Amino acid sequence: MHSDVVDLAGRVRRDAGGTPRGSSPPSARVPTSESPACGQNRRGAAVSGLFVCFVLVASDRIATAASASPDLDAEPSAAAFTAPRRGQIDLSIDDLASFPSSGSYVRVRENQIHGTRLRFISDLGINTVQIPELWATYWFNEHDSIQLQFHYFVAEGSKQLTQDVFYNGATIAGGQTLDSSGSPWATLGLYYQRLIFPPESGFELRAKIGAQFTYLDFDLGHPRLTPDTVGTETKEDFNTQELPIPTLGIEGRAPLTDHLSFDTVALGGWLNHVDSLRTEGGTVYLSQTEAQVHAHFTYADRALLGPVHAFVGLGYFLYQQDETSHEDGNFIRLSTWGPELGFSVSF
Repeated sequence: MHSDVVDLAGRVRRDAGGTPRGSSPPSARVPTSESPACGQNRRGAAVSGLFVCFVLVASDRIATAASASPDLDAEPSAAAFTAPRRGQIDLSIDDLASFPSSGSYVRVRENQIHGTRLRFISDLGINTVQIPELWATYWFNEHDSIQLQFHYFVAEGSKQLTQDVFYNGATIAGGQTLDSSGSPWATLGLYYQRLIFPPESGFELRAKIGAQFTYLDFDLGHPRLTPDTVGTETKEDFNTQELPIPTLGIEGRAPLTDHLSFDTVALGGWLNHVDSLRTEGGTVYLSQTEAQVHAHFTYADRALLGPVHAFVGLGYFLYQQDETSHEDGNFIRLSTWGPELGFSVSF
């Protein structure tokens, strides 16, 4: 294009300058499209030619700049914020303020002393369960990553006992307040994650496979025992017979606007009557079910929040563990759900 512009500019200069010195007069020249013989006005041709030159040069510059530079003012979509890249690290922190169902309870048998079913709400006073959670993801490339999940169950409460109860072979006297606020309960999960549908497809989908391990020592504190109690221990270390639980998961993200998306995460693990490789009055068999579902609305605005994404939604957890042997019969079940909020950042 530049050569055409130079050629056109040369023609304009020849037309504007008239007949060069030493050349033949107009009457001796062969009429051309640029000569007065064609009825054109030289001054008008010069102005028109200069205008054409300006338009051609300006158009060429604009086209070059447009092809070389992205539109910096264009707002990326919500899905574009989460497009993974090689070496990217994603961190997410959230907290679930949940409410246990009436079917949540713990029961611990020791030999022939059957444990009392202690319900979280009505017997232990555990009306809410806080579940803070941390996710950390490292992307090996645009599709494959490793993910670490950690959450802690804060299940605290107290309740007045109206009658004697049995727990782990001990007989706890009625007429006192039972405090169950000191139980360490945490789950660690490790997953391989694969991006199936990238954000560019309009719906992002990821699959997870890995395992979870739960540490749980359910403690009823130091209550007063009856004089005829057989046992004296008022806590049960469920973690002693615990195994890593095979886990599958899926995560989806659907952009709603440039700044808002709807995100879902579902994870589930299951074992049924598996040898725990421990013996306590015989082989201890473990059955365990774990499930969690999260549904969030996520807000992302790089101008306002930078790389931070804020989200709010609902979460659900199901944890059920059953340990059986000739000596032991330990069972705990927690089904709880509630509002959840948090934030994530990628770097």
